[in-house]
Amino acid sequence: MAAPLSNESDEDHALSHLTHPMQIGAFRAFLLVRLSTILGATGMTLIIAWQAYNLARLTMPPAQAAAQLGIIGLIQFSVLFVMTPFSGLAADYFQRTRVAMVTLSGLLLCAGVLALASYEGWINLPLIFAVAALLGLCRAFQGPALGSLAPNIVPKHLLPRAIAFSLYVQRGPVPRRRAGADPCRQGSAGAAPA
Repeated sequence: MAAPLSNESDEDHALSHLTHPMQIGAFRAFLLVRLSTILGATGMTLIIAWQAYNLARLTMPPAQAAAQLGIIGLIQFSVLFVMTPFSGLAADYFQRTRVAMVTLSGLLLCAGVLALASYEGWINLPLIFAVAALLGLCRAFQGPALGSLAPNIVPKHLLPRAIAFSLYVQRGPVPRRRAGADPCRQGSAGAAPA
């Protein structure tokens, strides 16, 4: 008598007739969440930089005001650099969907604090720096958590295509080089050497 199938193989068998990962509703929702968070975090980074510069130029010379943008970038990069090893461990140790939900909640908190502080008029540079640090922390943990969800959503036979779509959403289209083309050579691609 054959052993009963596990839940994973039952799910793979139930989805074996599918030919594309976009036929799976959970994968479409995953791509939408991934695209939304990338657009939202990028937009928030731009808003933080714009607000910091506008606040700084009220009390500082233009060179110092512009330096505040560098400080914001340094804060976000430092947090991202320090927390990246721990974020990979968190994605492996904790449930990835929960880690992703916590990071999304953090991003929402950043947006809410920025909106409320701007509306009420109590926004200042230390608050912007704190929001930038929280944004960097959320982005550090979000990358590994969301990046590793695709294998849990699609069956194995669709995994390569699902990963490709996920990377496409994250990074955008990557131009392909024609066969035989020399990227270092100027002029027409693939032209015979003179």
